[in-house]
Amino acid sequence: LVYSPAEDKEIETFENTQLALPSEYKEFIKLSNGLGVTECYYCRIHNLETVAEVYANGNRRYDSQCEKPLLDIGTFWEDYLLIDQDNKVYLSFQGIEDPVCVNMTFKEFLRKCTEMDFELFWDEEIKLIDI
Repeated sequence: LVYSPAEDKEIETFENTQLALPSEYKEFIKLSNGLGVTECYYCRIHNLETVAEVYANGNRRYDSQCEKPLLDIGTFWEDYLLIDQDNKVYLSFQGIEDPVCVNMTFKEFLRKCTEMDFELFWDEEIKLIDI
């Protein structure tokens, strides 16, 4: 599922009341305010309203090693999909462990997801790294 783009006013309100959105996620929601894929497993990039609700409810995650704030923007298989202000993607396995950087930007992650039909492409392709 692809959704209607987020409106500039909605983005501005979020950034004025919460925090600045990472640039690549911001570009994405201006094209499609969310994405849902259910063919292989449940993968979703949240719309801005859902991200705002999660953030407002205090569900803020940090990489414990460098204390970077991470924005919860969706799910990928059973994992939480997170992004930092530098557009780096993290996964938090079942929301229990510290988030792990997948060593690619949000755009790179989306491109790889679509190329691999949203399968778990990093099992062999890349190694998860802790930063």
